[in-house]
Amino acid sequence: SEQQQQPQKVDNKVAEDGAENMGLPALLGNCFFFMNCLCTSLYVILSKPALQVYPSLFVTAWSYNIAALFMALAAWLAAQFDDFMNLICPDCGGNIWKIPP
Repeated sequence: SEQQQQPQKVDNKVAEDGAENMGLPALLGNCFFFMNCLCTSLYVILSKPALQVYPSLFVTAWSYNIAALFMALAAWLAAQFDDFMNLICPDCGGNIWKIPP
């Protein structure tokens, strides 16, 4: 007689780590992605008049410099607030400048 194979049980850890159970980090990730798309589209729309007056390298250089200032501000703010730091990098162990393995 043939033996019927029993379906294997799904490990609870796998089910807990699924995308549907990510909660706040997934929601924030989606919000940040939406903001990225919105800001990129605004950049394209708002840079068009500047590109009619200034060369493209000049407009791009200014936009990168402004973006670098915002990134420096974001890094400084992340380093100031432990709760925000732990939200961004829970594996960093309290040190925002540590790169987790």
